Amino acid sequence: MQEVISYSSDRICFTLKRNNNRAWFSADGICAKGYLFAPDGSFYQDKELLNYFSDVESEDLFAKKIKEANGCFAVLIKHKKTVWAAVDRVRSFPVFYTCVDGKVYITDDINNLAGVTSFVIDKERKDEFAFLGYTTGKSTLLKDICQIQAGEYIVVDSKSVYSVIYHSLIGEIDKNREYDVWKSGLKKIISNVGKRLVYLLDGRPVAIPLSGGYDSRLIAYLLYKEKYERVLCFTYGKPVDNAELKHSKEVANRLGFEWLFIDYMKHGDNRYIYDPQFLGYRSYITQFSSCYFYQEYPAIQYLIKEKKISSDTIFLPGHGGDFIAGSHLRPFMRNYSDRKQIATDLFNTHFQGKDAALAERKNIMLSLTSQLNEFSSQSVSFQEIENWDQKERQAKYIVNSSKIWEYFGFSYCLPLFDAELMDYFSSMPFDYKLGKKLYDEVLQELFAEEGIAFEDDFCLAKAFHPFLYALKNIIKRYIPFIKGKRNLWKFDSVGFQYMMGALMQELHEKGMDKDLRSFNGATFAWYLLQLEREYSVK
Repeated sequence: MQEVISYSSDRICFTLKRNNNRAWFSADGICAKGYLFAPDGSFYQDKELLNYFSDVESEDLFAKKIKEANGCFAVLIKHKKTVWAAVDRVRSFPVFYTCVDGKVYITDDINNLAGVTSFVIDKERKDEFAFLGYTTGKSTLLKDICQIQAGEYIVVDSKSVYSVIYHSLIGEIDKNREYDVWKSGLKKIISNVGKRLVYLLDGRPVAIPLSGGYDSRLIAYLLYKEKYERVLCFTYGKPVDNAELKHSKEVANRLGFEWLFIDYMKHGDNRYIYDPQFLGYRSYITQFSSCYFYQEYPAIQYLIKEKKISSDTIFLPGHGGDFIAGSHLRPFMRNYSDRKQIATDLFNTHFQGKDAALAERKNIMLSLTSQLNEFSSQSVSFQEIENWDQKERQAKYIVNSSKIWEYFGFSYCLPLFDAELMDYFSSMPFDYKLGKKLYDEVLQELFAEEGIAFEDDFCLAKAFHPFLYALKNIIKRYIPFIKGKRNLWKFDSVGFQYMMGALMQELHEKGMDKDLRSFNGATFAWYLLQLEREYSVK
């Protein structure tokens, strides 16, 4: 068990103590955790990370090192009277900071700051959180406490604290490469991702949350191609009306991997909000900046209870593949004339937790436009949609959801947020990414070679009429206040309607269930309700 890493001077104080799966290591003013591949292919993890950063003596070199790193990491370096601190491009390990009476406090657990400053909920951030399930930009739900954003580092010196964005999805698009060249290039990179993944795993047992879709199937495919044997695939949810079941089981069987189904109607808990272990998890994962993610909570409890996994198991969620490949793009996002329109599309796409009043929408639009201007001074582009999505929803909601494995003491890694793969797609033309065109086509070819492609794959991935879906988005874009009939459980293959019984009852008793748009929105509302009971809101 690693000890707490701490330091304090008149100007700077830092405390790093979250060692549930990846521990912090420190020496000679360098503190780091996680793993990464360097540009030359060298691999560094845990204590070895200190060697990777050992020659950093300037901000420029620090920025170069973190920009070139491919992996999940956080690092803090104290050099003379200056501190540089960074998280990776998807914020795998969150870091928070605040300034009180001229002294800067940095920590990986926001609760450490309770003795430094009063915890007051910021009303504007609370209102935003109700729509998204996370706070945007540097903000947290607490006044005057910030977070280091994905792809960002901060500098603390004797006079100032400032932040620098070192990674962005906004850049030059390669319009000269032919489609078939893009395809062959992607196949090569996918192979590289598989080799890096197996090197990282180093023979340890792995567990894949295997759905019926492409991303988790790709991870299973990569392990199969690399002849990795210690693989458990598991699928969870309802035993009926669950499109994931048939394909996930078939994929695992054809690849020769063990597969099990966890029935949430039997192993889910509809009163989990009163469970002390869950309340500890809620505090651990939310950190006043992201909502908790319950979807895999019953699964990890079952796997532990039934001894299906060992303590050295690494979880491999399929997060990120569809996103970086273009799944969040829409035809009308091809060309933009101003950032106000980008802000409108971001609002209509992501701010779906509950209905928005006119004043709420106006405030959010102003905030979004300001964020977009901060991220880029270049001409407007669809890349700004994806860049915002990566730094906000992907980092603070999707990636943060993997903290569930960490809370229970297990390691995890995110193979499809591989830097080489992300960079490849970020330079790809819009038309090759729209509808995941190139990504899906490549995966269909690779999967067909191993007998894990199915005729109805597209039906599962796009279980809606494409024309009607496009029409709906266009209407929302230009007539945003049209409200349809709500069915929170329409796409509930997991069993949320059952498991959220006590939660929904509590919201109903408080009259907070009227304007919800999804079961995610109900989760956001319930979490905020708990905070309002404990802290003042201003």
